[in-house]
Amino acid sequence: MSENAVALREHETSVMERGTLSPASVLAHVAKVHQIMDSILKSGEHYGIIPGTNKPTLLKPGAEKLSFTFRLLPKFRITRNDLSNGHREY
Repeated sequence: MSENAVALREHETSVMERGTLSPASVLAHVAKVHQIMDSILKSGEHYGIIPGTNKPTLLKPGAEKLSFTFRLLPKFRITRNDLSNGHREY
């Protein structure tokens, strides 16, 4: 296992234990976002200025790229509620 992989594994373990990121980790994540913006994300496709605003906004395709980068996955808990007359809520 490479040095980077070991450091990442130790970082992930410490984050899970503490539930928070250190300032150095936050800076590393911000740097990664800027790197992704500079090399992959395209203005008008992944981010852009929404009419009526004056600064760029992350758009859905850009959010999907960043979610992929940081390996974020949605987690859903589906609850079922049976109602009268055969109706059901989820």
